[in-house]
Amino acid sequence: MFCKFCGNKIDEEVVVCPKCGKQVKELKRESAIKAMNELIEARGAWYYETSFIIFMFLVFFPIGIILLVLKSKK
Repeated sequence: MFCKFCGNKIDEEVVVCPKCGKQVKELKRESAIKAMNELIEARGAWYYETSFIIFMFLVFFPIGIILLVLKSKK
């Protein structure tokens, strides 16, 4: 079976395409949870990506230092 949105080859029982994340079959309540878990496992958690971690460090570390310095001057 192929995804009707991206053309990726997928298994027959898959409800959500692991490549594009679009729903390819009608969801039932139980299968919706399973489908979302499969999608998360296939893509991986975005917040564990190295680029996201570096970005957060570069943004929040200087803010923390600035706030610390401002707080200590009072």
